[in-house]
Amino acid sequence: MPSYGHVKAFFGLPVLLLFCALGALGFEFWTGRGKMARYVLEVALGIWLVNIYASFWIKPNTVQTGLASAISRYTYVKEDSSADFSNILAQFPGNSKATVWLAALESRTHPEQAVKRLEQALKENPDDGQIEFELARDLVLCGRMDEAVVHAKRAVELAPEDEVAGQSWCSLALRNKSYEEAVRAGRFTLSLNPADLRTHSNLGAALMNLRQIPEATSHFSALVNAQPTWAESQYCLGRCLLGQPGKRSEALSHLGEAVRLDPSNADWQTTLQDARMGR
Repeated sequence: MPSYGHVKAFFGLPVLLLFCALGALGFEFWTGRGKMARYVLEVALGIWLVNIYASFWIKPNTVQTGLASAISRYTYVKEDSSADFSNILAQFPGNSKATVWLAALESRTHPEQAVKRLEQALKENPDDGQIEFELARDLVLCGRMDEAVVHAKRAVELAPEDEVAGQSWCSLALRNKSYEEAVRAGRFTLSLNPADLRTHSNLGAALMNLRQIPEATSHFSALVNAQPTWAESQYCLGRCLLGQPGKRSEALSHLGEAVRLDPSNADWQTTLQDARMGR
């Protein structure tokens, strides 16, 4: 990520002094070669300077400027910029980015309206993964889980490098009790980021429901090693180990740790007591 170096870019500023000195010497050398060389050099330098200045010129009536202004107003000023996005869509109908932002704001109070807006936008832009992703999120708010899973999967198909879309697909499939699909989504997302702890958890839960205990155990073990204070992972790992030969004491240890981390969970306490009594 080259942008990571920007924070320390000022360390390189003293080096520019050398380049400025050499540039001045080179300019003096070439202007001394005659009037023609001086004119050519001055014109080239002038064009370069004008180009640098123009690259920072902000055009007021473009979709990029309008989007940047509306997003900044919402993100940094913390104001409702719905009207700004509506104005952008009035000037530039069909702009998918403005549609997604406006729908995200509408979904807070009127998710059904946001869904209708996104469904219309999807007809105009059927290959836009961001619209599919936002539509899946808003369908959940409307209680339409089956459709949400379909659109979340489609978002991944359109943007296979989008890790967040993969996380959403796995999570929604698990919530919809589509365990086999949750497993496919989880494995795909972990291929993008093997260190994604939430996906490890969702994938492990789906595998537990499919009775694929050995693989589920491996995911919960990775979670416990990475986050030993994550009570849910301790509990799930204990449940996985409980039915495996020779793992009873280890299972009780993890179940006990889960109860210690979350003593208010009555179900976990019952599971621990039953396990200790051999039920």
